[in-house]
Amino acid sequence: MDPGVVPWLVFDEEGKVVQPVRRFLIDFIARDNRTGSVRSYAFDLLRWWRWLRMVDVEWHRATSVEVRDFVLWLRAATKPRRSAWTHSAATAGTTNPITRKTYLDDLYKPRTIRHSNAVLRNFYDFWIETGGGPLVNPVPLARSDRRRPHAHHNPLEPYRGEGRLRYNPKVPKRRPRQMPDEQWNELFAALRSNRDRAILALAVSNGARASELLGVRGVDLDWGDQLVRVVRKGTLAEQRLPASPEAFIWIRFYLAEGPPLDPQAPLWWTLRRRDHGEGLRWLPRLWSTGCTGTKKDVEQSGRGCLAQRLGLQGCLRHISRSRIRLCPPSPSPGLHWLVASAGGPNGDQWTCLDL
Repeated sequence: MDPGVVPWLVFDEEGKVVQPVRRFLIDFIARDNRTGSVRSYAFDLLRWWRWLRMVDVEWHRATSVEVRDFVLWLRAATKPRRSAWTHSAATAGTTNPITRKTYLDDLYKPRTIRHSNAVLRNFYDFWIETGGGPLVNPVPLARSDRRRPHAHHNPLEPYRGEGRLRYNPKVPKRRPRQMPDEQWNELFAALRSNRDRAILALAVSNGARASELLGVRGVDLDWGDQLVRVVRKGTLAEQRLPASPEAFIWIRFYLAEGPPLDPQAPLWWTLRRRDHGEGLRWLPRLWSTGCTGTKKDVEQSGRGCLAQRLGLQGCLRHISRSRIRLCPPSPSPGLHWLVASAGGPNGDQWTCLDL
């Protein structure tokens, strides 16, 4: 860790900071990228650095041959694990029959390989621009993409993505994850607090991320127009999202149970007082507790590990957008934008029907 500028650094086998990666990450942070993106790029570059040490090639002498072999190795290698599989060993690599979610296994997925290629391409573009790297980027574009972007485009057809990397694996199209109404009612009934019911009702009504909803304050609720103001994850822009009347009803029940809250204070608080060195007191519910609290409530309610069976944390946004897209009558323009922002210009990803 570098408390000065770079929150994440890459170290070599001797424990020294890899300076080429550090200089690249400094420029990456200066372009207003989030800390989570810096961490992701650092881990991808660490994996690449270890590969170069294994094949005994200096980073500035790498060619497309090393990148090609690296991609082939990622497609066949298994991810290192700090500990063995426990209760999730039975579901690793399988598909959830209810939500259609594929559980992770020990293999690198095509999206991971594509992200790794994009990181390496960006890294070498930076060093080619500064004059300290190779003359040619070792992560080449596909041969068919060397022409002018959108050359001879038919105006009657939609634009296609340009600039595909040569060694990017194809990502299969997948159906959006959903949850039947019966399973949703079972899950909702298993919750033990009005706070968690309000959070789930709010999440499924507008499709916001859990980290965005847990940052909502009392002043962010528009009771008249039934809107919720959230801060978006990537752009940090404030946005007002519509919410269902049911969600506001559960929020009202939750607020009626406790003492009056400061409008500028966080909306969601722990149900029990906790002592972190300053005496017992209620604390804001953070993302680290919010992502596991529902699973704990369901397990303790005697319903079995329903949240884990349904893959709850990964499918709430899918459930929300599927319901909005297929809901008759036509939803509001704000909800149409909500669907299109995640499924392309027209939200086609969310129009799949089970026949």
